Amino acid sequence: MNFVGLRYDITPGIAAKLEWNHFYDFKGTSGPFESPDAFVSGESFDAVDVYTFLIDAVF
Repeated sequence: MNFVGLRYDITPGIAAKLEWNHFYDFKGTSGPFESPDAFVSGESFDAVDVYTFLIDAVF
């Protein structure tokens, strides 16, 4: 797994975050990123990218 994250403080109590995760080397297994039908038909893949953007606020 590889990942990169960025954080930007908008104000002292609010931060914006962006994260990229790259999952790889599933070794032919099915998992949460594909349906069981794709695994059975041989259309599986070996990597996936997940992007996350969020705003953290402290009150």
